[in-house]
Amino acid sequence: MSPADLSARLAKLQATLPRQIAQALASSALVAEAEGKKNATTLLKVHSGRLRNSIRTEVHDDGTAHQMALRAGGERDVVYARIQELGGTVTPRNGKFLAIPLAPALTGAGVSRYKSPRDVPGLSFRGNANRGVLVDKAGVPWYALVKSVTIRPKFYLKAALGTASTDLSRRLGAVLSDALGAA
Repeated sequence: MSPADLSARLAKLQATLPRQIAQALASSALVAEAEGKKNATTLLKVHSGRLRNSIRTEVHDDGTAHQMALRAGGERDVVYARIQELGGTVTPRNGKFLAIPLAPALTGAGVSRYKSPRDVPGLSFRGNANRGVLVDKAGVPWYALVKSVTIRPKFYLKAALGTASTDLSRRLGAVLSDALGAA
């Protein structure tokens, strides 16, 4: 390729590159969103699907740069999205214990049947100041009571961004290869 040919290709690339970058980023954003939803299904124990359904990508062009963001949560009933991604320790806000529903308090999908153990009539406390259990009249445990729970990070979004980054590199490499490759 002669210097004149290279110069002509670079001029053409300069005119079309912003649009091609935006297209590649938009396509990779869809990959990130799909991968994030897949990860939220496979890496997390799905109960309601609200977290998976809250995953969204946003692509912005502020005039100087194109940016992509992958987000989860954002809705009031998906406040757990962050702690599932990054991990952390959960402690009670309004009482002494966190109430972890056990089999009698769960639906077939693994979701608590009740908003609170206080909504279940006839439960009584057994335990000590650090942990306990709420049992029914027959002695069947309904809720485990603990001071805190540590949740390990799942990185369902970080992994999705890694996949999207690889996809974006491939797409942008193809754009440059097509623009600068041999005629």
